[in-house]
Order: sequence, then structure tokens, then C-alpha cells
Amino acid sequence: MLRKHAKIKDISFGMLRKRTDFLHKLSTDLVEQYDTIVLEDLNVSGMVKNRKLRCMQRS
Repeated sequence: MLRKHAKIKDISFGMLRKRTDFLHKLSTDLVEQYDTIVLEDLNVSGMVKNRKLRCMQRS
């Protein structure tokens, strides 16, 4: 049972490293390709509750 847990842990760690490597490469490409990058943090739950913005939702 211990060997299975160790193997699963190794596989999970490998997946984590691949995911991190991909994100690093993607972010590097974006920075090299574009002059300006803008991030926005949206409060989607607040937007859904707002009656004025509710009409903008897709059906």
C-alpha cells in the first residue's frame, strides 16, 4: 500500500512540474509577444446579483 502511495505522489509531482513549466513558457511567450498585458479581477457573483447587469447575460 505504501508503494502505491509513493508512486501516486511521484506521478502527481511530475504532473505539477509539467503544468508549471507550461504556464511559465506560456507567460514568457505572452510577455515577448505583446507590449502591454492587462489583468482584470471580476466579481462575477456580484455582477449576476446586479439587476442592471443581469440583462447582459447570455441565455
